[in-house]
Amino acid sequence: MLLFPMLVFANAFPSISGKTLLDKKIEVPNQTSRQLLILGFDMKSAEPMEAWVRGLNLIPSPNISWVQIPVIGPVPPFVDGFIKGGMKKSVPENEQSTFFPYFGNKKFDILKSLQDSETLTDNVTPFIVFVSADGTIEFSKQMQASTSNIKLIQSKVSIISAKKL
Repeated sequence: MLLFPMLVFANAFPSISGKTLLDKKIEVPNQTSRQLLILGFDMKSAEPMEAWVRGLNLIPSPNISWVQIPVIGPVPPFVDGFIKGGMKKSVPENEQSTFFPYFGNKKFDILKSLQDSETLTDNVTPFIVFVSADGTIEFSKQMQASTSNIKLIQSKVSIISAKKL
């Protein structure tokens, strides 16, 4: 009887870059630390994403940073400025340095890396994703910010923050 080893490939998060609401250049993955990504794919994701930010009360550390990313996809330059302006008015100032609206053309690549499909059955619920410095997805789940889910992610943040790169 021959045994074939099962190969398991971890999905990699696609490399994306842009600017936060404070016009600070940002890259995901950032190649210096792990990142916790709070990803939304619909305008109605804004409040559920904000619920995660409030619930987790995140503070960046040397081993893990966090980024809130509404994934919008490609739009004409004048439209992205209009959208960013509206977001800047609604996102609290203390969160604007970690708020990265993504207007690039990798929306479907991002979806495929998270769930092996380019379409969503639930457009509103955010994805919570831990990405290593090299882009490997260490955890990915589409979930609401319930008390038990917040405790789960806080536990993962503690474990991942303690890991060395």
